[in-house]
Amino acid sequence: MSASRRSAAARNVHLHESRRERASSKAEARLAVRFLAEESLETAAQRLGISIDTARNQLESVYQKTGVRRQGEIIALLSRLARF
Repeated sequence: MSASRRSAAARNVHLHESRRERASSKAEARLAVRFLAEESLETAAQRLGISIDTARNQLESVYQKTGVRRQGEIIALLSRLARF
């Protein structure tokens, strides 16, 4: 494979990963907003049309990205951010 083809392939992989990350971030944000509305994980998953396992995975990702460990902490963080 030529250098230009490798470079184009690398750009395509990066573009695909960026799109997936943005989609994931949007889904995580939608779930986080449901927590701000004080919904349970089960209710949030149902309203968002996702499985409880998917909701758990998204919530874990939100926790990792924000550095929180509990649902109450993410609600407090979002409440502070919502005031801005």
